[in-house]
Amino acid sequence: MTPSPSDQATQATPAGPPPAQTLDRDSLRAPGGPDGAGPAVALVGVHGHGRSHLGNIWRLHRAGALRLVGLVDLTPLDEAGPWPPEVTSAEDRAALLATPWTEDVDAMLAEARPDVVVICTPIHTHADLAARALRAGADVLLEKPTTASLAEFDELLDVEQETGRVVQVGFQTFGSTALSIVHELVADGLIGEVTGVGATGTWVRSLDYWTRSRWTGRRQLEGRPVVDGVTTNPLAHAVATALHLADARTTEDVVEVELDQYRANDVEVDDTTAVRITTATGLRVTLGLTLCAPEHTQPRVIVQGTTGRAILDYYADTVTVTRPDEASGSPAGRSHTLQGSRTTLLEDLLAHRSEGTPLLSPLAGTGAFMRVLDAVRAAPDPLPIGPEHVTSVTDELGTHLVVDGVATWCARVATEHRTFAELGAPWAATPGSSRSTPAAPRPVKIPPWSEAPTWREHGDLLRVEIAGTEVARYVDGSGSPDFDSPRPHLHPVRTPGGTVVTDAAPLDHTWHLGLAVGVQDVAGANLWGGRTYLRGAGYTWRRDHGRIVHQEWVRRAPGSVSHRLLWAGPDGQTLLEEVRDLAWSPLDAGSWRLDLAFHLNLPEGVEEPVELGSPGSHGRDQGGYGGLFWRVAPCEGIDLRTPAARGEAAVHGTRPADGARWLAWSATASAAGGDGAADRGAEGAQDFTIAVLPADEQTAQDPWFVRAADYPGLGSALAWDAPVEVGAAGLSRSFTILVADGRWEDGRVEAALQDMTHRRKDAR
Repeated sequence: MTPSPSDQATQATPAGPPPAQTLDRDSLRAPGGPDGAGPAVALVGVHGHGRSHLGNIWRLHRAGALRLVGLVDLTPLDEAGPWPPEVTSAEDRAALLATPWTEDVDAMLAEARPDVVVICTPIHTHADLAARALRAGADVLLEKPTTASLAEFDELLDVEQETGRVVQVGFQTFGSTALSIVHELVADGLIGEVTGVGATGTWVRSLDYWTRSRWTGRRQLEGRPVVDGVTTNPLAHAVATALHLADARTTEDVVEVELDQYRANDVEVDDTTAVRITTATGLRVTLGLTLCAPEHTQPRVIVQGTTGRAILDYYADTVTVTRPDEASGSPAGRSHTLQGSRTTLLEDLLAHRSEGTPLLSPLAGTGAFMRVLDAVRAAPDPLPIGPEHVTSVTDELGTHLVVDGVATWCARVATEHRTFAELGAPWAATPGSSRSTPAAPRPVKIPPWSEAPTWREHGDLLRVEIAGTEVARYVDGSGSPDFDSPRPHLHPVRTPGGTVVTDAAPLDHTWHLGLAVGVQDVAGANLWGGRTYLRGAGYTWRRDHGRIVHQEWVRRAPGSVSHRLLWAGPDGQTLLEEVRDLAWSPLDAGSWRLDLAFHLNLPEGVEEPVELGSPGSHGRDQGGYGGLFWRVAPCEGIDLRTPAARGEAAVHGTRPADGARWLAWSATASAAGGDGAADRGAEGAQDFTIAVLPADEQTAQDPWFVRAADYPGLGSALAWDAPVEVGAAGLSRSFTILVADGRWEDGRVEAALQDMTHRRKDAR
């Protein structure tokens, strides 16, 4: 059975068979399969897409795999229009019409006592009906989308756990072996390393589609969320399947959802949308979706790799593998297509009940999709597309609206991972439709317990000046919310010419704080901020955030300071004590140096070592950040390098002691600024260079952590792939840093750092 548009509430032309039988105590036993075998199954919602469920249930009923014991709908079965193709004879129709029918779900649950309830009703009824079926002791096959909000989803998860029953969600594509084929291709390295997942869905929906029921095209109905837009209902399979192929299943697997939503039709919801999702592994999943295409085409999901790509047609259950020379048009290129097969989710649920096999589409496994749905629910209204970009067309599909060039724009969204506005689609850039300057942007990663966090001004600790010009501000971090693990940091840091080279509290990672020291796992407390990485569970929001607090100045002199800090857990208990030294001086008219060192000690009276860990030490490959970290200002033309390598992939994870002795970053600061830093200097975009050099042998053993493609950042990884301990002798790290105007060549960076090293030795 292939996916359907899920027009769940469509009312068909009345037919003429005898009226359906109303449920009562004398009609509990519906006609069964051979010898009445199989679990008892009831269907709630028999119209629209419910007809496909009815046909599949009847097929399995005739095969003896189940017994159909009840039907629930506001409209009797005989008024539902064309019979499903599985209902092939007058005897079949008569038997179905003899099946107990009622308008009352609770009556059916009490009287028929079904083992399985299939629910295919309007979106805003899903959570309530599923919970009632679970509490009645039934397992549930719930049509997609799962629920109308993330809050409802979480409540349904609780009911599932409370009752010990299960929910299978009707993402029918999850029943295709074609998905396993793609996962196996990726695991075997046949398309190289996955760089992104894209999807296109270009469908046609007539004007009649939007009037088929009172909830169609609505964002809310009677105060309840409905969210019936292209992203969350008609092309929800594309979203869920793309996330599946990106290994994003649970709510924790999605860390960012960006939406660029429009509507050509006179409805509340989006009918044309670009959605870009970032997973916990940093992978981009981007979809171009529309119901305003010139022709109806089957959706495609594209898994992009470094040596090829795999294209899934989930209607045909096929996977086409294309090598890179094929993608580039070389005649030597070849592609081949693999055919998958399909298991219906109802059969899979029955197998789970009888044999204990894992569900193909379990409730928790739709959490990633629900993160997207909830982002759509909470987003501003979609923007109207100007009428000059929309054409009304009447053809065999009815009268429908077509947005200019929308199929091409959707394809570009999927392959280039940019939104319509970023690509410059003309209807996305017209007055009133542009999303390039959205009002009041919100952080994309906030914990579920903090719906309206606030960021306040930090307290000043120090203003760093070179020749009378402020080049850095050192703040206490007290303005950050608790889940950002407040801590002292340098921001803004500027070149002598005024170009800001740090960012703080950007929307993608609000806990990235300029140039700072932080560790994600300090004896179980998070002093980095954001979600905590757990072995076997990935990134998870926990109430485990501590803070680093300035205590007192040890020394304040011209060009240098030293102060004591306290590292505290979420309960305020002192975990570690720190002494931090900062020193600064000019190099020449266009550059200055910063020396930063920190020494961690056990608190007085504590004898047991304190362990410091990272996502890398907890199992995340290449994810060992923590220690010194610099969130670089938004920039372009990044030249990231060490003496031994160039580029993010080549530099990430290399060790200063193994030849990568310094790390340099040259770029052009974006004139528009970033989320957290507004001032980029009076002259707008400027070139800059920053470089970091370990100042002692122990620090030189820590690998470099760098990011350029996803966000600009660099650091020295204290616990790269294994934890380190702070014992009786303490733990120290020290760095010498160059901040300069212009793009410096490697030779100039090397000479400056050598000179800085000699000066440091001479000063001793």
